[in-house]
Amino acid sequence: MDDLLKVLNRLRNGTMLILKFSDFDIEGSINTIYETNNMADEDSADYLEFYACAFEVIRFTAHDNSQVNYNQGELIEISQHNSPERILSIDGKQIWSKL
Repeated sequence: MDDLLKVLNRLRNGTMLILKFSDFDIEGSINTIYETNNMADEDSADYLEFYACAFEVIRFTAHDNSQVNYNQGELIEISQHNSPERILSIDGKQIWSKL
């Protein structure tokens, strides 16, 4: 399990967080942590298993020039392949950073 998912895995399902990406922010809650793969054939050298977090969107805020949009209630996957720049608690304290 990578560092991002180790942090998220310590939190309870339903925990409210703010995900800060480079061109948008998402406020929402942890739905569940699960093991998944990249859908490549298991015999392929490209096959990869990893952990991910299903995150429920409560509020989406786009910054200038954002090409992304998420709707309230939508579940998005957060993982090493789709990680925010930073994760904040709902009261604004940083709990994880990519840097």
